Amino acid sequence: MNRRAEFNQFVTKENLHKFWWREFQLCGDRHLAWDLVQEACVKLWLSDGPMAMPYMYCILRTVFLDHVRKRKRRPEKLVAEIADDDRFYGGADIEIDDEVRDAFRKLPERSQIALNLKYHEGWKTAQIAEALELRPNQVSRLMYSALEKIRKELASKPAQLRKSEE
Repeated sequence: MNRRAEFNQFVTKENLHKFWWREFQLCGDRHLAWDLVQEACVKLWLSDGPMAMPYMYCILRTVFLDHVRKRKRRPEKLVAEIADDDRFYGGADIEIDDEVRDAFRKLPERSQIALNLKYHEGWKTAQIAEALELRPNQVSRLMYSALEKIRKELASKPAQLRKSEE
């Protein structure tokens, strides 16, 4: 079987949907997911690699990570977007939101990104680990320590308010 026939047999409508679903889970944008799948299919066609699912999933992961890196939404731009995005905080107009927002802004950039991707974008720990180029257990520790810092910051707020009233 020649390469073209092998490629056409591999890239079926069913497989394309599987590829799209994987990319959609990573990026959350259906149009971007199709663009990434198309780019991955081109890379598969140009490569000498096998027409196999594991190889294609490696290409898909690489294409997604390349996209994240190219957008350069790490750290400064993404952090600025997160800190000003009211959807992250639920959009409620209560005082605690300002306190949470301030506590969030005091976190290191990677912690802010990890928390945003987990709780705002709905990413899984493994996906965050890939995007931040960390191991999943490092991401878990990073998020745990970030949440602890926010809790401590919020716990200290009432004490500070009481001191300022006296």
